[in-house]
Amino acid sequence: MRVNLKMKSIIIALAILFVSSTTASAVKYEIGGNGGLADFYEFTDSGVTVTATPGTFSDDGSTVTGEGEIGQYERGLGVTLDRDNNHDVDGTNGNELIFFEFSEKVYLQTVSFTYYDESHFLYDGDQFTFFADKNGNGNLELIELQLDAVVGDDNTATFTFLNSLLFSGTEFAVGAFEGNFYNHDAFKISGMTVSAIPLLATLPLYGAGLAILGFIG
Repeated sequence: MRVNLKMKSIIIALAILFVSSTTASAVKYEIGGNGGLADFYEFTDSGVTVTATPGTFSDDGSTVTGEGEIGQYERGLGVTLDRDNNHDVDGTNGNELIFFEFSEKVYLQTVSFTYYDESHFLYDGDQFTFFADKNGNGNLELIELQLDAVVGDDNTATFTFLNSLLFSGTEFAVGAFEGNFYNHDAFKISGMTVSAIPLLATLPLYGAGLAILGFIG
């Protein structure tokens, strides 16, 4: 069956519309350094800024609170509280977390950790807690209390958000759960990858595609 020129043009125009609506640019943040303690840190890549601030969360994950100071170290970010001066994100004397607020809506793809899966007293094996604005109402909600990252060399690990854990939004949080005194989670957050959602950038392409379809019609 031969496809005429008009049909080919329609197919091409629809393909342009599909690609423009689904393409998202990858943004990668390496957030280690030697900045020391601060109230917050900002990182910008490809025009997208993420602000990292410290906090804690309740054992059931129902409450998240801004608290403490955030520390930037060579191998990643940590949290320091008045009652816990450890330099990592940990579950000792409170469940610590780091809030990540983006300047525009993104998909969170990966989070990378260092000092992950190390031994704590009698037990070993770190996990992390994940929060997202699941309902788009501006409030962070507990998604998973204990998630396992894939451990690589030198106690580094990466978690990839897929399927039911792939959320879009401007706010996320990653924390460490206490569990019990002998088995608390602890790590530094060394980086993350997001996909920006280029809604405004695709509008001209939508208009061009619709114009093409109108012209063809």
